[in-house]
Amino acid sequence: EPVESLDPRTGSDVYACTIINQIHRGLLQYSNNLTPVPCLARTWTISRDGLEYTFELQPGVRFQHGRELTADDVVFSLERIFDPTGDTGLAGQYLSVIEGTLAYHQKKTRHVSGIAALGRYTVRIRLTQPSASFLWSMAMVQASIVPRDVVERVGDAEFGRHPVGCGPFRFA
Repeated sequence: EPVESLDPRTGSDVYACTIINQIHRGLLQYSNNLTPVPCLARTWTISRDGLEYTFELQPGVRFQHGRELTADDVVFSLERIFDPTGDTGLAGQYLSVIEGTLAYHQKKTRHVSGIAALGRYTVRIRLTQPSASFLWSMAMVQASIVPRDVVERVGDAEFGRHPVGCGPFRFA
């Protein structure tokens, strides 16, 4: 069966996700024993109550079109999962524990209140309740980070046909 899109947000089958995972990267990835380890995030801290996660990005990571990846791209990519115009998909099911995702998806707010850039390389994510699986969900291919400028310029459909990521392989 042909792969219809290489947009990580819409990855839903093993074939597409295998390819998407070569082009894109997320804050975290799975280790050989399937535990979340750093990828685009070099470190993270969790508040004592388990509700706030602060991710420090690797500085100097570049998308394949040359621009540096920043916290703004992380916020954009995670909010994009809950885009009011579409289905939240697999990632939306697992990441709906992030504060404000439902209100954003229902067009009651302009941004997901629980996701914020605290600086060029720092992102804070607040949850509505502690979640033992949150870090594993952040390592899912659907939570990969995409370049805001490219997605906004070409649109979702075109981006799915001609993806730009920061993984080890470039789509040609």
